[in-house]
Amino acid sequence: MSDARPVIGRHLNIDRIAPKLWMGAWPAFGHHVREAGFDMLVLCAKERQAVLYPGYPGVDILRCPLDDDPENPDGLTPRELGAANGAALIAAAALLDGKRVLVTCNFGLNRSGLVTALILHLRYGISGADAARLVKSRRAANGQLRPLFNQRFVELLPEHGLVGNQV
Repeated sequence: MSDARPVIGRHLNIDRIAPKLWMGAWPAFGHHVREAGFDMLVLCAKERQAVLYPGYPGVDILRCPLDDDPENPDGLTPRELGAANGAALIAAAALLDGKRVLVTCNFGLNRSGLVTALILHLRYGISGADAARLVKSRRAANGQLRPLFNQRFVELLPEHGLVGNQV
């Protein structure tokens, strides 16, 4: 499958960030994620992790439950930071294997932006600042109003020690 923009319709609000790496809003359940050509779906929204959901047949699901409550002054917990780093490592390895990866969250406060920037750093070796700029530019090009604006998450990128070496 090519890396052209998938047929999205009303089910997917996503943007291509890098080859085979896409980011966007939480997708509705069903076959459309697979039909759009994705092999892996990274679910970053803590409130969208329940196992009772009907799911996404034919797609590997990577659960990365992150809280992005803007009222939480403490930011992400150590467990959530570990989940973000672990999800980024697995997704970066999937990209190396030629898989198409979609990273999603729910409310637009940048959980998917954080994980996507970490993936960019791990896969391509770019700095966290450059990864954040790339995510911002690709999401803003589609009219997204809040691409990676959450300063707490930007501060977690590689210059601040969250992740280690490239994949």
